[in-house]
Amino acid sequence: MLNKTCRKCGDEKPLSQFYKHIYAKDGTMNLCKQCHNDAQVHRDKKRKADCELMRERLAAAEARIAELTQPQPRKSFWRWFGA
Repeated sequence: MLNKTCRKCGDEKPLSQFYKHIYAKDGTMNLCKQCHNDAQVHRDKKRKADCELMRERLAAAEARIAELTQPQPRKSFWRWFGA
């Protein structure tokens, strides 16, 4: 078996175009190197976007907490009695 079909792109490629995987029967991954690298780039972009979103949410939450923990001016007790 000198060739293998990539699970993602469906192209038949030589085994040298697949990364090694010790638990696979043939000893190689089921994605070719190009598809594996493309998936990794996509995963990294998604993680970066998710981290930015979480930073924005955390900043908004911290701002809201700071707003809620500010001491409020006390209303005069006597203003209710017309003083």
